[in-house]
Amino acid sequence: MGLERPHGELAVLEDFLGCVFPDGDENACMTLGRAHDLQADRLHEPLTDGDGHVRALTATSRGEGITAFTQAFSHPVGAGNNLRDATTGIRVAGLGLHAGAQLVLAHKGLTLYYYGLAAAALASGGTMAAPAVQRVFRIAIDRMTNTAANAVLT
Repeated sequence: MGLERPHGELAVLEDFLGCVFPDGDENACMTLGRAHDLQADRLHEPLTDGDGHVRALTATSRGEGITAFTQAFSHPVGAGNNLRDATTGIRVAGLGLHAGAQLVLAHKGLTLYYYGLAAAALASGGTMAAPAVQRVFRIAIDRMTNTAANAVLT
């Protein structure tokens, strides 16, 4: 379930994202999600401080330039509101990465469950054979199950 792109495009995508794309690794998805959450938290403080500075400036200063600045800064599509919207988008992206990590983990668990069911079905089918065949069959099933579990968990 990897991200497969033509030669060179994955490197461009990773340069655009600024990080290596997590390929079926729930820990990497959680790390990326935490990075987005921290970025949204870091943006919140300067925005709050900026609002305080703007209020202090506009309360003590007069003039056409100050009025224009106040109108531009408080405009619904002004810089301050756009940055607040950006923090919301960053937080949503972080939550999406957290949810994606949980989906990857659930998929791995479900895959292991199905491997277990297949091993149980094979083991129950092998109970009709002679004891020596059963033993060889059981060893083969154990090896296949361990190999499959290691492939899923790594």
